[in-house]
Amino acid sequence: MLDTLWRKQEALGIHLELMGENAYRIHACELHLKGKELQITKKLTDLQSLDTLRQKCPNVNHIALTLTGKGILYKQVDALDEINSQNFSQMLPNAEFQDFYTQNFQQSDKSFVAIMRKSDVAGVLENLNEWRFAPVIISLGPFTLSPVMPQFNFYSGEVIFYKNKIRRSEAGLWESFEYQSDLRSPFPLKISAEPLDEKLVLAYSTAFQWLLSYKVSLVRIEEPRALEALQHVEQSQKLKGYGVLYGLGLFLLLFLNFIGYSHLLSENEELSGKINRNQISLHSYAEVQRQTKEKEALLQDLGWEGGGHKAWYIDQIATVLPDDIRLKGVSVNPMENTTNQKTELFRSREILVSGLSPKILSVNEWISRMKELKWVKNIQLENYVFNQEMNSGQFSLHIYY
Repeated sequence: MLDTLWRKQEALGIHLELMGENAYRIHACELHLKGKELQITKKLTDLQSLDTLRQKCPNVNHIALTLTGKGILYKQVDALDEINSQNFSQMLPNAEFQDFYTQNFQQSDKSFVAIMRKSDVAGVLENLNEWRFAPVIISLGPFTLSPVMPQFNFYSGEVIFYKNKIRRSEAGLWESFEYQSDLRSPFPLKISAEPLDEKLVLAYSTAFQWLLSYKVSLVRIEEPRALEALQHVEQSQKLKGYGVLYGLGLFLLLFLNFIGYSHLLSENEELSGKINRNQISLHSYAEVQRQTKEKEALLQDLGWEGGGHKAWYIDQIATVLPDDIRLKGVSVNPMENTTNQKTELFRSREILVSGLSPKILSVNEWISRMKELKWVKNIQLENYVFNQEMNSGQFSLHIYY
């Protein structure tokens, strides 16, 4: 259930057929993931322009893209771990490696290599950008189909669908691939029981690859703008998820504090009423005082501080937060470390904050800003540790008020 907070739930896959001279034939398929159920929410075939695609998909910016058609060259070679200038020159002897994007789809002892000029890819991206479409994954050829083949009614070793023929071994591995403009499926295609136009096969597999990118290996070219866009989308989705969790946690904490205080206050009022009605003895009155003091001490241990507005404190420190700091956790009156497992005490009038920042200067700047708040008495930076993998520093600090 928590996966839905930071993983994408919908994706638009675009199959762009390159017809030459900035002419396209466009097929699109939109998928939506609801729990464990995958639904096809949009099917578009044979669109002739990006203008028409924009009209059909007015609210979509980021897309997963597969390119086929003119300008793409396919090579089948012995398996390659990577494509470099040396083995590239064997495939295209008179070409410069740095002028092309390459895609390596490995199947056992074979590599199916797709090649396209960087200038041609840039031209496609410029046209897409003009209509506010930003690809996050760019794939060449039919190779995104591999992980979704079992979903279709392909029962033999030979798979034929719109302009593509794939031969598979008994183990399901690709043995050969052909691209011919006159190829068509000999029978209607289905995903489970749902019919799907053969022209949408690659649009579907392209959207599926993005939506399930955490489970399947991406087949794509390493185009810098697409890589950056994908990273931005994933980070935005995670930030949105953490924001929801933070809000729910804060609401739960405030709600539990309110319930606890109301319950104890109700008990105190009931006890005071009994004292007034029954005119208890001095001894009984002293006993009531002792119980009241114990409850007040319990309130203090629980972190209840009467007039303190904890949500307000958090809002105050958030308003002066530098842009490049990302919060991971905020704990008001955090739990005291104790060896007594039967006793849970909380540190009074303290806020514990943890987060991420690429620079310690930003953390120091935030501390300086918070010290200008009248209610802040002191701030102590507990640690700042730079994480090379995350390219950011992890920090925690204590705010005393």
